[in-house]
Amino acid sequence: MRKRLATDADRKELLQLINKVQPHMPWSQEHFDWQYFQSPIGDSKIFILEQSAVIAATCALVPHLFKLRDREVTAWQLDTLIT
Repeated sequence: MRKRLATDADRKELLQLINKVQPHMPWSQEHFDWQYFQSPIGDSKIFILEQSAVIAATCALVPHLFKLRDREVTAWQLDTLIT
C-alpha cells in the first residue's frame, strides 16, 4: 500500500468511491467540490491509500476557523473516512 495526498486527477475516482459506499445518499460532482474544495478557509486535505493504483481507503480533513483565546486558528476536522 502507498499513502499520498489526493490530486485533481483523483476527483472522479474519489467521487465514485463515495457513491459506492453510500449509494443511499449519492453525491454530485458539484457537492463533492463544495464539500472539499470551495471553502473560504482553504481546500481540504484528502489522504489516499492505494494498492495496485486503485484507491483502497481515504481520509478527508476539512479546514475550519476557530477562535482560540484572542486569535483565530485553522483546525482540521475529520470529515470522511472510507476503508
